[in-house]
Amino acid sequence: MTWGQVAIWDVLRWLHPDTASLNQVAVRPVPDGRSVPDAADALRLLMLRHESLRSTYTDTDGVLEQHVHRQARLDVPVHQAGSAAEADLTAERLAAELGGHAFAVGEELPVRAAVVGHGGTAHAVVLVIAHMAVDGGSFRIVLRDFDALLRDGAAAELPPRAQQPLERRDFEESKAGLARSGRTLSHWRRAVETGSRATLEHLPTPRDADLAWASIDSRALGTAVQRVSARSGVGPSAVVLGSIGLLLARLTGEDHPLLRSLTATRFKPHDQELVGAFNQNALIRTDTSPGRFDDYLARVSTATLSALRTCEADPRQVEATVAEAARARGFTPGSYCFFNDIITGRGVTTAPPGELPPDADEIRAARADTELRQLPYAGRQMDSKFFVFLHDVRPRCVLRLCKDRRFLPGVDAAGFLARLEDLLVLAATSADPTLEELSHER
Repeated sequence: MTWGQVAIWDVLRWLHPDTASLNQVAVRPVPDGRSVPDAADALRLLMLRHESLRSTYTDTDGVLEQHVHRQARLDVPVHQAGSAAEADLTAERLAAELGGHAFAVGEELPVRAAVVGHGGTAHAVVLVIAHMAVDGGSFRIVLRDFDALLRDGAAAELPPRAQQPLERRDFEESKAGLARSGRTLSHWRRAVETGSRATLEHLPTPRDADLAWASIDSRALGTAVQRVSARSGVGPSAVVLGSIGLLLARLTGEDHPLLRSLTATRFKPHDQELVGAFNQNALIRTDTSPGRFDDYLARVSTATLSALRTCEADPRQVEATVAEAARARGFTPGSYCFFNDIITGRGVTTAPPGELPPDADEIRAARADTELRQLPYAGRQMDSKFFVFLHDVRPRCVLRLCKDRRFLPGVDAAGFLARLEDLLVLAATSADPTLEELSHER
């Protein structure tokens, strides 16, 4: 398997075997006039195009393998509906049913599908794909291709054939691939040697009661992020990540927090269209040395780019490297602080100056409609004691946080998000703040 496949394999093995939460599910409308056989043929062409969709994945005595099937059978049930509205409801029901149970990826193809018909034509196709076969970026590629095939069949104009996972594995085993892996392992080692111990140190496996979920939905925070981004020239995601790092430094009492980020490793032209489990993790060291806040954010942005350039390696070798470096410092690692940037792939950018309120009082006043919530338990994240999801920054900033109560026990999940809003509103309404000015409670 490729490095990315090993990474998701280990996540799936860590989850309960019946967990279906990572299944990728979609309902695709079929263009008018296309028949049920047309829809079925579009699915056939899709699976021929992408090897990961016609593969099984196994662990034989510790050897992880992808098996590409030249011939395979996929049963696709057809459900007829009496009206368009009934067809839509049927598709929604089938999506929940087909997506609601885990795949046995060693025994079955990683695809489930159903066609809903109405009025003698195909109305919609329900498509469910195992995360073992596709990451989020791959799923978007699959849906783009499938929509084109539903519309035009074999005549669809699609990008040239992409690199396949087995070809990617060949690269990873090549001299160039091993060199890339070596650079990644060196980066992680240096980060662990010089970064905050508190943000990496192991905690025993949490009970459900140890984990607290919270969210913030804030116009004031969104505006603050945009103002700081415009002033500093640093992207919105880096502003949020850097502010989280600074707040972690304040609360742990340790400089240079480490934040682990989920990364779509699509950096080279031949990687852009790869369909498979391709995501890896980057480790970002936030340099909280004293000085101007905007200079700090520039360092965070540079550190993020460096981490992204050095994130490709066998994840098991990465963890072994982390363990060795931490052991030399006298502690056991394994419980990370994660930052999951969901907005970058959507192309969210800094707002134009005309959209930003010129008055600092307006930003402060916007806090009146901030929505800060304690959330019901929503599961746990592998190897994590602190996991932030960045969902939006414009016009409102939307974050979710899953936090182990044993990490920073004096601050609950909602309290951390409230402090983050405090910090960024102050940063946005100050002319040229320093880290020292932002590192004290108010």
